[in-house]
Amino acid sequence: MGEAVGGVQGNPPPPATIETIGQKLLDSLGKLADGLVNLRVTTAIGAVTASSLTDIANQTQVTFTGEAKEVASTTINMVLGDCTSVWSQGFVDQQPYAQLHKDAVADARAIRTETINMIGKGIEVVWSMRKS
Repeated sequence: MGEAVGGVQGNPPPPATIETIGQKLLDSLGKLADGLVNLRVTTAIGAVTASSLTDIANQTQVTFTGEAKEVASTTINMVLGDCTSVWSQGFVDQQPYAQLHKDAVADARAIRTETINMIGKGIEVVWSMRKS
């Protein structure tokens, strides 16, 4: 039987194996690649709740809690240039809503550019240290 943890007796977790560590690494790299390739922006108007991010690999989940629901969502594949936008009628009809979403997409693209530049600089530093 396992040791009591926090007053609860249980079994210890199974030991990590090369297979489980390798799979976790592959899963993490896949999520990282998806996050670098796909830029996602969702703008929601109305009574909503959003999940908090406790893990960098998670995406924010938005749930509507009231009747008034307006949402715009844009996904851009930064490698292929494919862009998908889905807007509820309220975003189409209301210029302030449309502008809010367009501004959010522009902000996300600027942040993405800064992130890629930082990654590039980090690679340059590591590469230059390797040559020394």
